Amino acid sequence: MFTHITEEEARMLPNKTAPELESEGSGYLVVLNVFHDLHCMDNIRKGLYYFLEPQWNSTHNPYLLYESPEAALEDRGGDHLGIMHLDHCIDSLRQSIQCTGDVVPNVFQYSSKYGDVRARSTVVHECRNFGKEWAAQHHVPGPFKDFGKGPELGKCAIDDPWTCLYE
Repeated sequence: MFTHITEEEARMLPNKTAPELESEGSGYLVVLNVFHDLHCMDNIRKGLYYFLEPQWNSTHNPYLLYESPEAALEDRGGDHLGIMHLDHCIDSLRQSIQCTGDVVPNVFQYSSKYGDVRARSTVVHECRNFGKEWAAQHHVPGPFKDFGKGPELGKCAIDDPWTCLYE
């Protein structure tokens, strides 16, 4: 879910972000990381459908099969996300897990079926309210092919983020 923020909010970001189209308003584009992570999880799930869905086979799986190894690296958008996009998603999820890791203890219980102690991950988790209302109020419809024509606002450009870490 793409959202927008005001110019003032964009100036406070640690990384630069592009403006939205003038016809759409005067905001700047962002996506809350929780929604990006859900998008990534969904794309990884779809990439595994090859093993589960009968309609996807050796000649039709838009996530895994390409006409050449080089083509698999391309991000074509839509259903053709490419291996590099899935790799990005896996790394993004890894970072999110490390940064916001759930510290609810998973317990161990005796299993009479197996005759030993087994890990139980079906424990109660406390979920956070990650701003659904805020995101809905700031929603921007895509696609974004013509976005980004104005100056980007924020402190760091993605092509050189390391310089901003030490300022």
